[in-house]
Amino acid sequence: SQVLQKVKRSITKSDNDGDLPSMNLFTQFNWPDAIKAAKESDERYLRKEPLSVLDGIPIGVKDELDIKGLSTSCGRTIQENVSEEDCLVIAALRSYGAVIVGKTNMH
Repeated sequence: SQVLQKVKRSITKSDNDGDLPSMNLFTQFNWPDAIKAAKESDERYLRKEPLSVLDGIPIGVKDELDIKGLSTSCGRTIQENVSEEDCLVIAALRSYGAVIVGKTNMH
């Protein structure tokens, strides 16, 4: 979860650095789920039982993949459909312990 905290600070800085234009890398965040997943990963590592080499790695995915509880806009400004389940790719990443941070911009 320390890695996730550093990632969150870096994203915030990239969007709020007064000297540079905002990068707007992410369209949506999934912090509550990401924090929970990171803590679960920490516990697995303490038991020396990581799920895979991706366990605990924060990942952002393009806004064309469905993530349960987030809308998928594919770069459109209208975000109308909230996904009821993870797509196959996201489900696979989660099964390997990856920490899904949120959705990235399509540009």
